[in-house]
Amino acid sequence: MSYPLYGLLRREFQIRFPWGPSLRTFMAATAVAALLFLLREHVNFIVAGGLGSIAWFIAIRIFRILSKDQREILRGVVPPRFQKFFDAVLGT
Repeated sequence: MSYPLYGLLRREFQIRFPWGPSLRTFMAATAVAALLFLLREHVNFIVAGGLGSIAWFIAIRIFRILSKDQREILRGVVPPRFQKFFDAVLGT
């Protein structure tokens, strides 16, 4: 969304930029990027991808990126056989 459009929308509606979730997402991305940067010469590309995925799941939970409502929405689209894994990973 461009800034002029955001400014026009703010004139008409009571909207606020979600600074908290944006900051938590940035911190999680930074943590995962730092981990992958440190591992880049020690593990091969495929293993780093798997570790990066696991790191994202951990970062999403630690930094509480998803709200309870968002987790419930995601849980609704997860197939039943993966529900236990989803609950363990994201803490629904």
